[in-house]
Amino acid sequence: MEKGEIPRLAEEISGLRLRPLFTAWVHGTGELPLKPLLAAAGVELEWETAGSTPSLGVRTLADGADLKLANVYDGGPAQAAGLSANDVLCAIDGLRVTRDNLDKLLARHRGGDAVDVHAFRRDELMRFTVKLAEPPRDVARLRLADKAGKAAQKMRKAWIGT
Repeated sequence: MEKGEIPRLAEEISGLRLRPLFTAWVHGTGELPLKPLLAAAGVELEWETAGSTPSLGVRTLADGADLKLANVYDGGPAQAAGLSANDVLCAIDGLRVTRDNLDKLLARHRGGDAVDVHAFRRDELMRFTVKLAEPPRDVARLRLADKAGKAAQKMRKAWIGT
C-alpha cells in the first residue's frame, strides 16, 4: 500500500475529511482528545494516580548495577533541573540509588519537595536540585455515562454492544 493510501481510503469510505486527523493523531505527538471522543459514545474518562510516589519525570533503565535515565520527559522536573538521558543516577539526598530502591527514596517526599540528585554524565559526577512533581495521573478509568443521549447510546451500542 502506498503512502497516504489509508487516509484516502478512509475519506472515500466515510465521506468525511479525515486527513487533518491522520496528520494530528497518527503522525503528530500531541495528546489525543480522548475525553470528548469517548463522551460522544456515552463513556466517561477520568485520570487517576496509581500511587502516591512523587515523580522525577523520567523513565529509568537498569544497566548492570547502574540505574540510567532512559528518557527525561519534556517539561518534567528532571529536565528543568538539567538532567539528561543517559545520565546515571547515583544518589538522592545522599542515599545510593538502585533500581530496587528508587521508588522508596522518592516515597519519602511529596510533590513540590526539592531533592539533591547526584548523577554521572559520562565520567563527571554532577549535582542537581530537582523539585519533584506530584504523582502522575496515569491510570485511565472508563465508565458508562448514566445520562447518555440517544445518539451516544446508539454509537456506544454499535461500538461495544452496550
